[in-house]
Amino acid sequence: MPPDSSPGDEALDTSVHGPELSILVVGPRNVLESLTGAVEPEIGRVVTATSIDGAMAKLRSAEIDCVVSELSFGRDSSNVGDPVDRDGLQLLRAVRERDETLPFVLWTADGDEAVASEAIAAGVTEYVPRSDESGTGKQLVDQVVNAVDDCRGSSSEGYLRSLRDLQQQLSGTETIEDGLHTAVTDVCEVTEWEYGELWVPTAEGDRLVHAKSYALEEAWRDFVRITKTTSFRPGEGLPGRVWVTEDSEWIHDVSEQPPERYIRTEIAERSDFKAAYGVPVVADGRKVGVLAYYVTEPRFPDEKLRAVADSMAAALGQRIALERRGEAATGEVADRSWGSIVDSLPLVAIDGDDGDVLEVNDAFEQFSGHDAEALVGRDRRVVFPTLERDRDGTRALPTDTGANAVTEFADGVPIRVSTAEGDRLPVSIVTTSVSHDGTSGGTSDGATTIYCAIADASDRYRYRRAFDRLADAAADFRRAETKSRIDRTVLETATDLLEPAGVALYVHDEDDGELTPRAVSDGLAIRADQLPSVSPGSHGLWRCFAEQRAIQTADSDRMTRLFPDESSVRAQLLVPIGEYGVLVAGAADPGGLRADDEPVLTVLCGLAAAAVKRLDDRETISQLRANLRGQRRARTRADQLVDALRSVATVSAAGSREEIQRVTCDTLLEIDGFDGVWIGDPIRETETATGVGVGSSGVEPVAHAGVTESTLESFATQLGPSGEDTDPATDALADGTAVVESSLATAPREAEWRRRSLLQGYQAVCSVPIRHEQVSYGTLTVLSTGPDRFDERTAAILEELGSVLGYAYASLDVREALRESSSEGQEWHQNRRLRLEIDGVTDAMTDLSSRLEADLHLVRSVPRDGNGQLHYVVIDGCEADVAMSEAAVVTAIDDVRIVADGKSPLLEVTVVDEDVPGTVAALGAVVQSTVVSRSAYRLDVSLPHRLDREPFVARLEKRYPEAEIGAYDGDWPAFDLGKLLLEDRLSARQRDVLEAAYHAGFFEQPRKSTGKEIAEALGISQPAFSKQLRAIQRRLLEPVGPDIAEFDGERVAEN
Repeated sequence: MPPDSSPGDEALDTSVHGPELSILVVGPRNVLESLTGAVEPEIGRVVTATSIDGAMAKLRSAEIDCVVSELSFGRDSSNVGDPVDRDGLQLLRAVRERDETLPFVLWTADGDEAVASEAIAAGVTEYVPRSDESGTGKQLVDQVVNAVDDCRGSSSEGYLRSLRDLQQQLSGTETIEDGLHTAVTDVCEVTEWEYGELWVPTAEGDRLVHAKSYALEEAWRDFVRITKTTSFRPGEGLPGRVWVTEDSEWIHDVSEQPPERYIRTEIAERSDFKAAYGVPVVADGRKVGVLAYYVTEPRFPDEKLRAVADSMAAALGQRIALERRGEAATGEVADRSWGSIVDSLPLVAIDGDDGDVLEVNDAFEQFSGHDAEALVGRDRRVVFPTLERDRDGTRALPTDTGANAVTEFADGVPIRVSTAEGDRLPVSIVTTSVSHDGTSGGTSDGATTIYCAIADASDRYRYRRAFDRLADAAADFRRAETKSRIDRTVLETATDLLEPAGVALYVHDEDDGELTPRAVSDGLAIRADQLPSVSPGSHGLWRCFAEQRAIQTADSDRMTRLFPDESSVRAQLLVPIGEYGVLVAGAADPGGLRADDEPVLTVLCGLAAAAVKRLDDRETISQLRANLRGQRRARTRADQLVDALRSVATVSAAGSREEIQRVTCDTLLEIDGFDGVWIGDPIRETETATGVGVGSSGVEPVAHAGVTESTLESFATQLGPSGEDTDPATDALADGTAVVESSLATAPREAEWRRRSLLQGYQAVCSVPIRHEQVSYGTLTVLSTGPDRFDERTAAILEELGSVLGYAYASLDVREALRESSSEGQEWHQNRRLRLEIDGVTDAMTDLSSRLEADLHLVRSVPRDGNGQLHYVVIDGCEADVAMSEAAVVTAIDDVRIVADGKSPLLEVTVVDEDVPGTVAALGAVVQSTVVSRSAYRLDVSLPHRLDREPFVARLEKRYPEAEIGAYDGDWPAFDLGKLLLEDRLSARQRDVLEAAYHAGFFEQPRKSTGKEIAEALGISQPAFSKQLRAIQRRLLEPVGPDIAEFDGERVAEN
């Protein structure tokens, strides 16, 4: 802990993925919790402090992107009405003394207009009143993010303005020494460079020696002292390598360089210098020196810092070239040796009295395109058009500039020269006046001639125009909301600045791992997709992107050519745009673009890369916010679903099925994002082409909330067999698992039910089965008007709710059985006992009965896994062997086995096709007894409480038109506690397994069937059969006691 920090200071790291922001939150302890709670979920790292000293210590020890502060630190801010200490304003002033640009947000409940005004005057970034409203936290987060974004954006623009000011300052210096001061000293004071130095060649050109240096800190004087006594041979050290290669070089950390590569390693390490950058200075195509800059931290290539150094080197080279031209012109004019300069600089002689042109040399003719004879005798304004004022009179032409070249008249208007094509070129001039009597400078009463030596100053104006255009581009980047807008600005600015033969923009495709063409300038007669993509490798475009440095390619380098041969492009300048892509500027000149075009494009691409990163950061932060909001909604929804589970479980203990359904629908509808709920019962039959079909084939709505009757009808009309066009409710019933459609709008015409759902305003749906112990009771469906509302957790809880409903339904069936067995329920029960007589049936059992000419008594029918039934059949007056032989020729009988022999043998018959008992059971009835006589069936059945008699009879008659249905008035088995225990404690499947084992003689001594035989008949494995028996044992004996229930359970499965 820093010595001046508060004991209560602490750091909270939320570890949010994506661009991380570090926020310092300052205030009293009781407010810190709400402050951090407001920003923590959506900000990368939150650091807290409770005092001004503690906050300043955190600012010194950590990288902080924004400060969020309360107004008062010294008291409990809940004591409204007490005098308020303005610690937050004191902290603001202390921060501003240290950093004028760091975002500072004052978030307080104690402020007023006076406080807000004082805070604004002190340099607060945002002032956010704090309240107890739920939206305040989001407002604070938005203000923090916007403040940081604005600071970063204005920082880039401010950096550009500083760079432009330095450029103009250097170009306007009167002497080379002033230019060196700007390039070395001013750069370190205005930008992030902390040390600068200039190296120039000796007269012999065999070594580079120190010319000028500047260090921000006095502590680096030893480094400066040794530097002044050091010289480099060409190729030696950073200056020597840059001099030989005529190319810039970036060093990540000079202290890590070996002595043979960086001579001053030891002293640089003592001075804390780390990253360095060297760039050549070129004047009129000739190298004249090397600029080198340093910072005290390791850095990979930084586009902004490189742009500063590149621009200063280019501007310094221009200034040196201009100085040399001026010196040459001044010396030659002073010697009045017209013939000696006739073939060098453009020169004009003007009559000092009337202002007419006396003479021009050949160099001026070439420079301006004018014919000398056409100019001689004409007014000087033909040569210098800006001498003409907007109103009466003319400007005065400087008569004697001395050694200093000038570019402007006394009133600041640029000096320009007219060309034969009508252009007005910016120039710098050096003038001297000579009297007709031969004396220099002229006399007041004697005639004079003014000699004007002219140098093209287009480069200077081009630089000014370039930086003005870059400033406009920076503003455009700041306003850009899409990457396509950034792309257009890059292309338009590059075309406007350089007027190249063509410009193309390549972007990095992260999916394919390639650089792909995104856009081309309007001047090219090709589309972007006609340019080649570039994969990782040695191609110049990929090297530019991977190494993050500009590369110039010549016309002869056909392997790196990107533009087609028929284009006018003969050379290319490749400039990286950070991790986004590469800008390709093509030149018609095989020699490439101008040398000073590279730093301009480097600045442009650096600004574009920052703009792209800003959009990416904003998109990532927005996605993080959305994810966090979604997670919070999901947690809330999960909590609400758990409450719904409890409500359903409570009402299922005593309520009816209708009440359970009502409570379920109403409770779920109250959950955020659940806009409609309905429960459906299974439809037990589907007609096929042959009129045959059993089983669950669809869902019929029986309860709902938030869904209109017309909406339910539109859903119900679409319910059908499970398949490509079925809705989620039908699929959930068929598959026995949750079915989620997260976004119906992604395939609105894929199925009719989707279109109808979207027309009703629903965009997402989740259906879960209502099941208990492998018995399906229907489905529960939830609808939402928003997409992506059902994540895995929500679907899992809804699926659990479906199981709770299934258990509730099963419990109701058990209570119904008790009711049926009671005396007062006999009359009601009698109405639900039916005898079914069905004649003219052709199936496996009627075929076997006809072959044996005997009645078949089906004592038990068990559904098999997959399809078909397992029947335990007693045959009157037939030998077992005869029955076995006849059953073997019945096609639909898959297997037959003798369970018990005798005059009325008991056979286990496996049927693979549908038959009457299976169909009646599938329609919902409970088959009590079945007799098959030749082609007729007689079944005694009962209808459970959930199955209405009329619909059952209607579906049965539709399936079997010849069926005769009457009330069963025979003796009904008395209430059997043992049977009730089996139905209450065991699942339907467990009861099937137990009864199959019982009727197969598994429990007799000696056993008449082995576990393997019964398992095969049921269509399951022997281990599965043994596992079921052990589970049955535990379930039946649990009421007696857990110790008895766990007795040697393996004994059941031994045989």
